[in-house]
Amino acid sequence: MPDEKLARAIRSRTRRDILHILGNKEKISVHEIAAILNITESSASKNLKMLYDFGFVSFESRA
Repeated sequence: MPDEKLARAIRSRTRRDILHILGNKEKISVHEIAAILNITESSASKNLKMLYDFGFVSFESRA
């Protein structure tokens, strides 16, 4: 992974916090992440999308 890509992914404190949470839980919802970090679901989703784009996380849809 190029250093710049890694730096962009972890530059945000919120994204680092999300990665920390995901390291401790196998599956967690956007709602739960937002509640733990005291941020909006929109902010959690935006940061998760960036982590997804960088290849750090994957998504599983609940039907």
